[in-house]
Amino acid sequence: MRLSVVVVLVCVGLASPVLAEPVWVPFDSVGPTPPTAEIISADPSHVTFQVVAHGMFVEDTVIDGTTFQVLSFLGEGAMTEPGRPQMPQVARLIGLAPSASVSCEVMCEDSVEIAGYFVLPAQYPEVDSDSGPENPFALDSATYGTDAYFPGGTQAATVHELGVWMELGVAVAVIRPLHFNPVQHRLLACRLVTATYTF
Repeated sequence: MRLSVVVVLVCVGLASPVLAEPVWVPFDSVGPTPPTAEIISADPSHVTFQVVAHGMFVEDTVIDGTTFQVLSFLGEGAMTEPGRPQMPQVARLIGLAPSASVSCEVMCEDSVEIAGYFVLPAQYPEVDSDSGPENPFALDSATYGTDAYFPGGTQAATVHELGVWMELGVAVAVIRPLHFNPVQHRLLACRLVTATYTF
């Protein structure tokens, strides 16, 4: 089986924020560095990634008097559903048989809770001022009013099937080491994540 690995970058526009300089918050003794994502097992029916999150960059932004934190991993993207927390994620392409479907299982093997965070929600893409009014600030009240970790559970690892390229099935494996409780203003940082994609 042929596996392709790439970094997926996502740029998200913010609604007129006041930004501070990003600060590195370590989860271990390693300095500022991207998460490591290694394939530890693979055959024609599965691939298993092990992701180590060494830390994150944190950037304060004030919007309408409320201070939010923008979290990011070096070289990686983030969740982009408008109004829901903009959580960093690690994304890699996987190759599989064109007719295969994909399922995934994830395990957080080492974690730490961190207090004092209010993660910025993802926003709608910026629009050209000549094409119409700006989008309003998006914040999903149901998500931000729920006393539970987001994305959490089965959303800690997902897969997006893209289709077929040069007779090879292609999907994006997405792994999310960080989870946010908006009611308690807490983060759960999974420093070691194992995700298995079966097809």
